[in-house]
Amino acid sequence: MKVSIALTVYRGEEFLEVQLASLGEQTRKPDEVIITDDSPDRSLESLIVDCAARFGLPISYHYNETNLGSTRNFEKALSLTTGDVVFFCDQDDRWFPDKIAKALAAFERDPALLVVMNDAEFTDNELTPLGTTKIGQMRRAGIREEAFVMGCCAAMRRELVDIALPLPDGVTHDHWLVGFGDTLGATLREHEVRQLYRIHEKNVSKDFFVNAEPGHSATRLGWEKVRRRVANYRSSDNLMRDYAFFSRVMRRAEERGLAADNRFAANLAKASQRLRQLEHRLSLRASNPASRLASLLRKGLGDYERPSQIAKDLLASRIDKGAVG
Repeated sequence: MKVSIALTVYRGEEFLEVQLASLGEQTRKPDEVIITDDSPDRSLESLIVDCAARFGLPISYHYNETNLGSTRNFEKALSLTTGDVVFFCDQDDRWFPDKIAKALAAFERDPALLVVMNDAEFTDNELTPLGTTKIGQMRRAGIREEAFVMGCCAAMRRELVDIALPLPDGVTHDHWLVGFGDTLGATLREHEVRQLYRIHEKNVSKDFFVNAEPGHSATRLGWEKVRRRVANYRSSDNLMRDYAFFSRVMRRAEERGLAADNRFAANLAKASQRLRQLEHRLSLRASNPASRLASLLRKGLGDYERPSQIAKDLLASRIDKGAVG
């Protein structure tokens, strides 16, 4: 399998050399490294050319004359790759030497897989481990594993890249592609740590609740979980995000004729059912709160997996009818 790495950069001179060195140390070398540069000028180009020579990397450098932003810059990098398997790569991480080889082994074991993900260990600015990983934190916070979608930890087959591009508006590249893989039932999340992830003030992603004091992390994450639940109980934001996502996935699946593919038909049928359930629940939340119970009893409870969902729909703030459909 031909291996591509899609690496986006933006003023990455502080960390980029370490990351490129780790790519050069891979036991399975990449066949191409596509770098798209969103920096204000081409000052990184000389560093990248030098690293390509020193680390033996087949780098193709592309400078953006107009700043694209993180998501569209990744989209450009992905569109330029030609490999059978494409790895997402951030400029400030450090990969372990067997990251590529182990992901390829997973793809080879299961031809049905479209996405393979690994865990990442959080570090400080100097790559000193903070004693926690992304999946580890999610577990302690009670967050379901399917919510783990860090793009820098993902590798995917060309087939999914071709299906998922171009990216729809209003969604990040990693949530769209990994979420698409989840919808098709073709994502594997491996718990092995295969890279370091720096926590620093220049991170694009800010949704990491790292606590460097292990003795207090469980308590802190527990209270954070309670706070989030209280704050979100009456909100419809998550339902609306899910509804928008599955609507887009089903449209794209129809455009690509995926329902006719036996590999995906059953999971797409589940996604279609989920979309109908979400539409039902949002329609209920668009009605007068005083009439919701009668409406709920009339339509039945078939759209609910847990009693807590019923309570949320009854108590949720009323939403605009225009949010549905």
